[in-house]
Amino acid sequence: MALNLSICPLLLVALTRLLSAPPALAQAVPQAPPAAPVAPVLRTFARDELYFGLSKPDGTPVSDQEWQDYLAEVVTPRFPDGLTVIEANGQFRPPGGSLVRERSRVIVLLYPSTPTTALAIGELVREYKRRFRQLSVLYVHDTVQAAF
Repeated sequence: MALNLSICPLLLVALTRLLSAPPALAQAVPQAPPAAPVAPVLRTFARDELYFGLSKPDGTPVSDQEWQDYLAEVVTPRFPDGLTVIEANGQFRPPGGSLVRERSRVIVLLYPSTPTTALAIGELVREYKRRFRQLSVLYVHDTVQAAF
């Protein structure tokens, strides 16, 4: 039996299209809808910010080592679950004085509020003022909803 060579190119094109077409079954199967996003479970936390000036009354700065020692000895033992330290530049006007600009650090704490944590915040402030002879430490407290 002789094969007609003039139809070979047509057969080749038809066979190529047939093999490259997606299967009909795959097109007929419906796709599952994307999963709906799950909202995080929010809990109530205390959020505190403490602003620490880094200039001592004699004009010398609180050194990086002194700051790290303060964190390790005073802050972390009272808030071992975590905290954030932000480098900042602050300014203030002391009573009867002129504007003072200084490098600062801000500690942000997020924790479940208890009576002992309020006392711990007071200890952080008192110890910083004593250790570095500061007039004040700015303390901001708020109650927030957060999820981890």
